[in-house]
Amino acid sequence: MNLIPYVFFNGRCEEAAHFYADALGGEVGAIHRLGACVAAAKDPEAVQHTDVSVDGKIRFDNLVTEGVVIVPLAPSFFSPAFGMLTDKFGVSWIVTAAA
Repeated sequence: MNLIPYVFFNGRCEEAAHFYADALGGEVGAIHRLGACVAAAKDPEAVQHTDVSVDGKIRFDNLVTEGVVIVPLAPSFFSPAFGMLTDKFGVSWIVTAAA
């Protein structure tokens, strides 16, 4: 199953996409600018949509760069790896590895 979250970044979308691609070992897809879709856009260079494809590996330490660890990544009774963090964009993550 592929997970496709849709997250909003209040003007920091391009920065966030590149951060996640670097942190998770992925790539930024096509960046669609607002000006290409809305003729009267206040900021035609603003990102309307992009995507980041990743290889499926979780790199917890990379995600927490400039963020906050809530629960350090460690084995738990229900998973070989479980952790929680809030990244530098304020996005909260719960990371669980399949047993």
